[in-house]
Amino acid sequence: MSDTKQLTLPITGMTCANCVATVERNLKKMDGVQSAVVNLSSERATVEFDSAKLGLAELIARIDGSFVGETWFHPVQENRLPNLFGYFGFGQGEFSKQVRDPYAVINARLTLQGANWGVTAWGRNVADEDYLAEIIPAPEFGGAFVHDAPGDSYGLDVSYRF
Repeated sequence: MSDTKQLTLPITGMTCANCVATVERNLKKMDGVQSAVVNLSSERATVEFDSAKLGLAELIARIDGSFVGETWFHPVQENRLPNLFGYFGFGQGEFSKQVRDPYAVINARLTLQGANWGVTAWGRNVADEDYLAEIIPAPEFGGAFVHDAPGDSYGLDVSYRF
């Protein structure tokens, strides 16, 4: 006889429908999970599972990592492009440094949940990896806007359902 339970978990960091599909697919692969529905806008996953096959702690503790390979951001050939300032003697835009080195990020979260309450401790980029978060090429100005990674961050989410 199965003991079916339902659990709603916070899921942060999703940005698209592919993220939703990936989280749902991985939850459904777990032995004992009967259904999983992930909502992008509310950042929550509702999971029905057989508690005889799957312990609660297995479902709510997570460490994940992501790896991003080398990425180029320049939209030009030969790493040079004439720009507006070239007409005033400042030269062409130089785009050879607009490459992001590969990086890996580790995130962790642990949720403790009761019938109508939950506490989640989380950490993003827990190894404090330095990387370029974003590079926006601006060939019209002969350069780019470069944004470093936000670094590590930690938090505690507390919820109560009335």
